[in-house]
Amino acid sequence: MIEWSYLPILSDYDNYRPITIERKLSQEPKISNDILCFAYKSHKAEKNNQNSNEKLAIKAYRLLNIWKLVPGYDEKGNMDKNKLNEWFDKSVEIAKENDRLEVALMSIGHVFFYAKEDQDDFWIDRNIVDILKRDKNEEVRIGYSTQPFNLLGVVNVDKEGKVWLKEEEKWRERADLCQTKYFRFANTLRELADTFHEQAEYEKQHYYDV
Repeated sequence: MIEWSYLPILSDYDNYRPITIERKLSQEPKISNDILCFAYKSHKAEKNNQNSNEKLAIKAYRLLNIWKLVPGYDEKGNMDKNKLNEWFDKSVEIAKENDRLEVALMSIGHVFFYAKEDQDDFWIDRNIVDILKRDKNEEVRIGYSTQPFNLLGVVNVDKEGKVWLKEEEKWRERADLCQTKYFRFANTLRELADTFHEQAEYEKQHYYDV
């Protein structure tokens, strides 16, 4: 597949993403788990017994990090709850067989970050939150919560920490909206907001050290 060959020079900007491969990942759990096995060793192993090719591992890791097509959506952007849950359940089943459940769940959390608003204008698709809220899916929530921080990239330093405080406010508001029905996810979002607050405070304290 030509996109796989050129993966190192593709970016996560929409015009240069490997859409064909991403679509496969979002539709076929076996393929997404195969890529996961290229990138990560099993939980119990000291090395990756399924892939000794370092270049292939780097490509696979890169693909997982730029993957944005959320499972369950059709080509028109409509969510199919049954397809989403079938994909998720099968992904978990295969990841368990491959002894890569934790990294699989965190990778899924990364992708879920790109879910659209719900049809009722809630800030995130409720079908996605129905998975995120489950007690056993803490790793999915962790994977989700790492994305907002990582995607900020390089931030201009200022003495008030405005960028971080703006992010804190956004995620605290979203946590409040989730509190009643999705309290576990709400707690994760508050922890994320706390991280942004801590970063803002650090920037204020060390502004003149730069």
